[in-house]
Amino acid sequence: MNIDQEILKHLEWIESIVALLGNEAVGDDEIEAVSQHDRCELGRWLESDESVRYREHAEFEQLKQSHKTFHAMAGELISALQSGNENEAVASQKMFIAISQEVIAYLSRLRAHADGEGKSESA
Repeated sequence: MNIDQEILKHLEWIESIVALLGNEAVGDDEIEAVSQHDRCELGRWLESDESVRYREHAEFEQLKQSHKTFHAMAGELISALQSGNENEAVASQKMFIAISQEVIAYLSRLRAHADGEGKSESA
């Protein structure tokens, strides 16, 4: 896995959520899908055998938890907007952004571990 590509995919996924926010009517099925952490490429990778080399690092579990929270917040944000609850939407949006930044930070830390392992293997 290329972690830089996963970061870009995460950012693209955020753009798709932002596009959903502009829709006047988002169905419950769409909200449910957005809320599921294992429906995006990063979520599938986190559960796959491809991620085994990263599992020894504490950041991996932290990434998994932040990623699950990120998806839950995305669903809450869309639901709050759909129900017209502006206060809840603003709070959810702040959490959504903060958790997204956490996901990227944990991915970056895993990349640093991988880069460090690559250097020690080639030394």
